[in-house]
Amino acid sequence: MLAPYTPYFAEEVWSFMEEGSVHHEPWVSFSYEDEEAVLTGEILVKVISEIRRYKHDKGLALNAPLGEVTVYTPVPVNDAGDAGFATNCTLTWKTGMPELMQVVSGVKFDMGIIGPALRGKAKGFMQAVEALPKENLINIPSTVTVDGEEIAVPDGSILPELSYTVAGASVDLIPVSDSLVITINQ
Repeated sequence: MLAPYTPYFAEEVWSFMEEGSVHHEPWVSFSYEDEEAVLTGEILVKVISEIRRYKHDKGLALNAPLGEVTVYTPVPVNDAGDAGFATNCTLTWKTGMPELMQVVSGVKFDMGIIGPALRGKAKGFMQAVEALPKENLINIPSTVTVDGEEIAVPDGSILPELSYTVAGASVDLIPVSDSLVITINQ
């Protein structure tokens, strides 16, 4: 390996150990495949790519701090902190799947449906829906009471906004695949 850079020195060293010229020897060939390293590398690429996509979608700079990120994988991964450094976050690797709970965090109204259907009662209708307990918003009720009057809920006018919790903490969820999940706790 030294011969191209220091030909005379390499030739002298070679002549003490072997016969002939080092310049007539073939290059050293090396092959080593580590299936585990290939799998870990693919997981790292997917995780960093998804975290960068998440930052882009949220309007964050790629070098903006992200908070606590937990990656749930099917196999143990030890990246020596490279993924956390590349994404500017505190990244934790865990094997298995998280115990996610899906909860209703709010509602989204479709004013294109509510406005024409309810006209002047739209504001009271939205306030009545927002006053409902969160657990009642998973299955939208068929009627809502507004100023003592039962009003039918127009189809498609209310969409529950869902969020996820892990161990009681609200997290953003990035499902990469069936066996690879990323949670972000900001």
